[in-house]
Amino acid sequence: HAEPGEFTRRAFHNGKLDLTQAEGLADLLDAETEEQRRQALAVSSGGLRRRYERWREALLRAAAHVEAVLDFGEDAEVADEVFAAAVPGVEALRAEMA
Repeated sequence: HAEPGEFTRRAFHNGKLDLTQAEGLADLLDAETEEQRRQALAVSSGGLRRRYERWREALLRAAAHVEAVLDFGEDAEVADEVFAAAVPGVEALRAEMA
């Protein structure tokens, strides 16, 4: 006899589901409307995870630019160029997160 949520918990602990997928599955089971079901299905199928992965990649790129400015900042021209290269990605990420 399995406890409620036991199979989901096992799948999560064994790396078969990530946290967003497990939460999406819980939301799917609790959904009362068709819109809630559609949203929960999108989350449980990995849509939210893919978005978070894009955000993570954008943040890592921005952090690399900032580190380059800190490491090589004595050359003001290079620092300005590297910083300017980071700005569009950060602005795009900010707009997507808003």
